[in-house]
Amino acid sequence: MDQSAVYALVSNAALLVLLSVIYELTYYVFTRSRIKRVVNGFLVALTCIAIMSMSFELLPGVLFDARSIIISVTALLFEPVTTLIAVAAAIAYRVFQGGNGVMTGVIVILISALIGMIWRQWNSKEYRLRWFNIYIMGLFVHLAMIACMTLLPYPENIRVVEGIAAPVMLIFPVATVLLYLLLTKQKTFWKMRGELEQSEERFRMLFHKAPLAYQSLSSEGRIVEVNDRWLDTFGYEPEEVLGRFFCDFLSSADRDKYRRSFGTFKQQGTIHRELEVIHKSGRFITVSYDGEIVRDESGEFKQAYCILRDITEQKKAEIEVRQSEQKFRRLFETMSQGVVCQAANGQILSANREAQRILGLSLAELMGKTSEDSVWKTVREDGSEMPGYEHPSMVALRTGKPCGPVILGVFNPNLGTHIWLSVNATPIIEADGTMSQVYTIFQDITAEKKARQDYELLFNSMVDGFALHEIICDEEGKPTDYRFLAVNPAFEQIVGMKASEIVGKRVLEIMPGLQSYWIETYGKVALTGQSVRFEQYDAATDKHFRVMAYQPAPMQFACTFSDDTSRVKAEEKSQKTLARLRGLLDNSNSLIIVFNNKGVIVEVSAAVEQLFGKGRREMGGESMHKLGLFGILAKARRLSDYLASGRELSDVDVFEFEVGGEKRYFESRLFPIEMPDKDEQLFGYLGIDVTERIMAERALKLSEEKYSSYIENAPYAVFVLDENGNFLESNKAASLITGYDRDKILRMNIWDITAEEAMDETASHFKALLKTGKMSAELKYFHRDGHIRWWTVDAVKISENRFLTFSIDITDRKQAEADLINLNKRDYLTGVYNRRFFEAELQRMDEEKLYPLSVIIGDINGVKFINDAFGHAEGESTSRRRP
Repeated sequence: MDQSAVYALVSNAALLVLLSVIYELTYYVFTRSRIKRVVNGFLVALTCIAIMSMSFELLPGVLFDARSIIISVTALLFEPVTTLIAVAAAIAYRVFQGGNGVMTGVIVILISALIGMIWRQWNSKEYRLRWFNIYIMGLFVHLAMIACMTLLPYPENIRVVEGIAAPVMLIFPVATVLLYLLLTKQKTFWKMRGELEQSEERFRMLFHKAPLAYQSLSSEGRIVEVNDRWLDTFGYEPEEVLGRFFCDFLSSADRDKYRRSFGTFKQQGTIHRELEVIHKSGRFITVSYDGEIVRDESGEFKQAYCILRDITEQKKAEIEVRQSEQKFRRLFETMSQGVVCQAANGQILSANREAQRILGLSLAELMGKTSEDSVWKTVREDGSEMPGYEHPSMVALRTGKPCGPVILGVFNPNLGTHIWLSVNATPIIEADGTMSQVYTIFQDITAEKKARQDYELLFNSMVDGFALHEIICDEEGKPTDYRFLAVNPAFEQIVGMKASEIVGKRVLEIMPGLQSYWIETYGKVALTGQSVRFEQYDAATDKHFRVMAYQPAPMQFACTFSDDTSRVKAEEKSQKTLARLRGLLDNSNSLIIVFNNKGVIVEVSAAVEQLFGKGRREMGGESMHKLGLFGILAKARRLSDYLASGRELSDVDVFEFEVGGEKRYFESRLFPIEMPDKDEQLFGYLGIDVTERIMAERALKLSEEKYSSYIENAPYAVFVLDENGNFLESNKAASLITGYDRDKILRMNIWDITAEEAMDETASHFKALLKTGKMSAELKYFHRDGHIRWWTVDAVKISENRFLTFSIDITDRKQAEADLINLNKRDYLTGVYNRRFFEAELQRMDEEKLYPLSVIIGDINGVKFINDAFGHAEGESTSRRRP
């Protein structure tokens, strides 16, 4: 390595410090970025020319200097404009220098700039700031420079590479790193300095132009500095404030408090209070006072920085808000409607007293619930279940729009039933557009809804027809038609048309042939308000109507149609009835007497005339006492008392009359006769001759007493049953047969005494008895001693739900029948089955489904051989002798 070359290269590289000076100069002098780029370009170019003018000449025309370093670093750090200016100047100067290495030098300049620009683009800023990264770039730049030396003519190129490669690769990459670090540190320094100046300026502007009043205090509490807002707020000049104690500007009430709290402020380091500051004009300004202590590195007090916010209007607003809230709270609590406040998620936040009363829940029970809670059991007007998401409050929260009024029913636990509410919900939308709450206002309309339902029920169930109309007039104001607005079902029945076919249509559309008289009559009512009443006969329906028309609103009239057909026809019927009554009185065989409450006879029938032998005119006006009918009059007066007390006397009496020494009996009914005049009271007496029946009943009673004795002493059991099988009566024989006394039997029914195995058969026969009214059967029953016995049961229906039963114990007979059947099947001597049983069984089993069937006949004890040989008598004798 040539020492002179090393020395020359180091000296040349040292000149790079000029670039640092130029960079600092331009950064400080020029502030506009565009001018700075151009000026930087020229200054870098001058520096590059200066370095190139002091180059080391290795061979004639072959010059070496640090231009590759300055060009690559310029491309890395400066803008492209600066780099282009420097590259152009360097190329021009190298061409000016001339020699064999001109082309090589130009290429080195271009490659250095290109590598620097590539390094600027391809490497991140964070990585580009590292010295190793720059060292690598320096290696690339100067390897490329040495590679360009091979472009020189041979053998000069070999000599140049051997002579310059080692010092260049040792010195120039290091110099590149040093130059880059120097420039970046300068850049960082100036940038920090600029930012610091800007920060100070911004702080100064912030301090003086801040919307809040600032002040700084010394350790004694004196004012060191205030900003413009402080002066504007309190009306003082700086010289009137600086150096004075801050407490001097406070009201007397706050001055001593602040002095005592200032020591605490210095100890704790912060303070927050509300103070009254005296304005220069003498008025008081309420401020929010916040302060913080700044200490030096040793922890000693340096200054106190304080912020003062004028909250005078805020305090007034707070007072007004509190007053407003109190008014709102009073209004909220005293409203006649229920009010519930719900959060954005639907949960109840508050509710007034009326809401708690209407809903039947306390505030604690309401808190946290939502409209979707199942406790409400919400229903629609038609009674169907309403899901929670359809509740007006949830709809308002979902859509952001008011919702209501909506009619719905909710369950009130205190009342144990649903109540009906008219509900309106209004969402509360904040300034930022978010929905914070929803207010739900509701009114209990249960009574109104019931009244409306009652009205609708009344309207729809009115016997009288009702129709509401609006009158239609021509241009001159003359009624020409009218339109139906509403009708009730009774009116539909009257006209024979549905409301859907009538409402909204003109009468001439429905009844084209209607006389103009009716339109004029109704038009007068709608226009003048004068009501009219009249009766109308409808030949089409054969009905009489009493019509009333009145004006419910201007240009409208309403009509009620009362069906008077019943009254008219009742009058006609009454006339016919009176005629028939007169015929009845003249021709009836019954006693008919009409008299008043004083006992004076008004009318009698022909049968009464015949009974007493007096004429009708003679008996008219005569007293009931005189005829000996004081018993009937006394009962009539009792009937009057019964009617006055709201009771009825509807029984039938039998009165006894003695006429000509002969007793006559009459079944009598006494009844009041309604009269138009309430003060006049008439009674009717109807007597039917029942002498023959009374005599027959007496004879029957004697017969019943005689036959009752027969039944009681009968040798067979007699029972009376009801439709459920309960015993109602029994005779002595019933107790002897069953073993139960009469009281026990009357507490039992047929199921208590029927044997278990006979239950189904007994039930079948009892159903036949209920259906046909008779039965006959042989059944098993429980005797009181616990044995099961047999009896016959014969029953007949004697009256409604009453049945007479006769029973005879046949247990002995049943046992004898069983013995006979047994003897018929078995040998009386040996007790084994006989031939008759065998033949019966063989016949029973002679069925195809039992085939094949095998029969074995054997003589076990040899008796058959004796029978066949000597006869049955000898065989029986032999059987007796055998053991």
